[in-house]
Amino acid sequence: MGEDMLGTVATSSFILVWTSLIGAVMHMTGGGVSYFYALLLIIGSVTGALIAPRVLSRVNRATFDRICKPVISLIVILMGLQMIF
Repeated sequence: MGEDMLGTVATSSFILVWTSLIGAVMHMTGGGVSYFYALLLIIGSVTGALIAPRVLSRVNRATFDRICKPVISLIVILMGLQMIF
């Protein structure tokens, strides 16, 4: 599609925020939430959201694309194989 990895990651993160919020509300209304684990996930997510932009701003985009694309491709292939088997 011609987009670089940083733009793709930002778009994906934006969509994931809204998907996660809707899922969280649905689970909370159904009573299926462990608030202790939810708190741990929130702390990790906020920490990652604050640190990641600072780290990525120092990374060369071409190097990031060259390393990240094969890694993400491998993860997607492994997840697909896991679903099949």
